[in-house]
Amino acid sequence: MPDSRPMLVLMPGFDGTGQLFAPLVEQLGMGVDTQVIAYPDLTDTQAYVDYVAAQLPEGRDLVLVAESFSGPIALHLLAHHSDRIRAAVLSTTFARPPLGLVLSLANKLRLASFVRPAMNEQILRMFCLNGVADIALIRSIVEVVRPIGQATVASRLQALVTMDATPELDAVKQPVLVLTARADRVVRQRFSSSLLARLFSVTHTTLEGPHLLLQAAPEDSARTILAFLEETVGIKAASRRNPRNR
Repeated sequence: MPDSRPMLVLMPGFDGTGQLFAPLVEQLGMGVDTQVIAYPDLTDTQAYVDYVAAQLPEGRDLVLVAESFSGPIALHLLAHHSDRIRAAVLSTTFARPPLGLVLSLANKLRLASFVRPAMNEQILRMFCLNGVADIALIRSIVEVVRPIGQATVASRLQALVTMDATPELDAVKQPVLVLTARADRVVRQRFSSSLLARLFSVTHTTLEGPHLLLQAAPEDSARTILAFLEETVGIKAASRRNPRNR
């Protein structure tokens, strides 16, 4: 018998690996099916949209959870695959990245590719994890980000320049949760204004945390996401302590 529960499709930030979702997946708990997307090197928005669309499982209702870089990709999918996607969570993201953000990110990432690993950690601390004191978390994120090559960085920056999902906003009719981080130094809260103003059915929550909100505050993020999903699409997580609830 087909599973009638919606599946959460987790779409990563600029790293593109999907590995940084591990803390959130753990907090979501049993009873929530997830599929984590990892990106190849692509150079424009449509290529990313087509890639994710090809990865979506058949025969399941879906909920997109898109972080940062993936926000415009998710908005395109919401607008053009409404028969399969029932809702979405957009975390620390935008419909169109401001040019200043793209240029700033380009400079920071080019710098990071030439400095020692310790400096990579400092850059992450300053811009993406500001205020986070969990050394183990910071080191685990550095270990994911460190192997990303310059060719991948270049292709993602090229794709980021093409990203503009503002024309899709009026076509998105599914319920959307927009998560913003109070201490986000990469995507300021004002960048979410077009999402909040134009999405048909939108819930907005600001949580304490930096740009990498789902990693730095996975418990609060998961609680907020699950409350939204229970209200909109009927997903309710089972207790993680009772394997019979799986």
